[in-house]
Amino acid sequence: MKTGCVILLLLCVLIASCRADIIHVPGEFPTIQAGIDAASDGDTVMIADGVYTGPGNKNLDFNGKAITVTSSGYPEVCVIDCESSGRGFYFHLSEDEESILYGLTIRNGYVTDGGGAILCSHASPVIQNCRLENNTADSSSGGGMKCVDASPVIRDCTFLSNATLVFAMDSLGAGLYLSGSSAHIENCQFLNNDSSLEGGAVECIDSMPIIRGCLFQGNESEGHGGGLVFMESSITIIDCDFLSNHANHTIGGCIFYNNCTDVLIVNSYFYQSVCEFEGSAIYAASGHDPLRRPDAPRGQHIIANCLFFNNHAEYSNGTVYCDNVAPLFIHCTFTGNSVNGNGGAIATYDMSPVITNCILWGDTYGEISSSQGNPIVTYSDVELDSGVYEGEGNINMDPLFAIGIQGAFYLSQTAAGQFQNSPCL
Repeated sequence: MKTGCVILLLLCVLIASCRADIIHVPGEFPTIQAGIDAASDGDTVMIADGVYTGPGNKNLDFNGKAITVTSSGYPEVCVIDCESSGRGFYFHLSEDEESILYGLTIRNGYVTDGGGAILCSHASPVIQNCRLENNTADSSSGGGMKCVDASPVIRDCTFLSNATLVFAMDSLGAGLYLSGSSAHIENCQFLNNDSSLEGGAVECIDSMPIIRGCLFQGNESEGHGGGLVFMESSITIIDCDFLSNHANHTIGGCIFYNNCTDVLIVNSYFYQSVCEFEGSAIYAASGHDPLRRPDAPRGQHIIANCLFFNNHAEYSNGTVYCDNVAPLFIHCTFTGNSVNGNGGAIATYDMSPVITNCILWGDTYGEISSSQGNPIVTYSDVELDSGVYEGEGNINMDPLFAIGIQGAFYLSQTAAGQFQNSPCL
């Protein structure tokens, strides 16, 4: 009997010691950092609605703990205001997916070493349902968030009006900057971020991001990549929308990539983006940037099931410009795009991209332009003044776009005698 009682007592002590606690800020601890310091692995630091400022409420550090720091409501009503001095959070002690930041707004961060709201170095936390707003990296990278040798999960977050200031070599990625990192970025919004150099929303160097279900709208850069820049990286972009992004003085209105391997851009929409020179939507290059390795492998580049509509290159060529790179375009539609050069849809230099099962119709100054290359085009509808573009199965016929459940650019089909079948069906 005594032995049984002892075992039962030890079991109760063990259960009590394993129970996760909820630590309330400011109910139990006056500052967020005080709540974090009091927490143990498995605990939750619950932050009440309000605006948090001053020491103990910025430059916050998980100290390697597997804890959750969360608001009690919504990010709009639980705000860390860094007051233009310091950042929100610093992850640097190997935090992993059990270290979770959830449901907060971090605004007005200001730093000179990057990561105005969050800096993540050699750590891989989960950042979810957070709002990173009006944060700044001065003469450095990652106005909103900076990741170095990290693999965070960034989910359901909004990056709004973050900036990199001063035209300097490190003024990269106004919303998010990745170096040597493998981030998973899911269902996020990047809105109106502004880089003084390149990567209006995101800059990736030597990284392997997976970007899924995201919106990139109204982002700008003074240099390459109004939306995203990738250097020597592996790229996966799925189910994303790119709306009205601008590369104000150079190339790649939505995306600029160079010396990248395994590029996959699928099921995405490129609309009303602008650049000054080549590639109003995408500029794809390999080996022509003197700041990068000229011998980096090209890998496989696939652009599939994408719609390019109403993008504009001010002075030069191509909604998609291929410089020493030969992507495979499959099931893509280009229409209503304009350039003041050649190749309203696709322009190539020194390579032969493959274009199959695509529609290139209603773009200015010719659909395809090639310099020192010979694009391979099959089973596609390519608008020409006369004749058919060389290649098996090609046609030159109005695709008869129709309005459907999700907008325009469906292929019309006969319905009760009202429509004519599209020749592209």
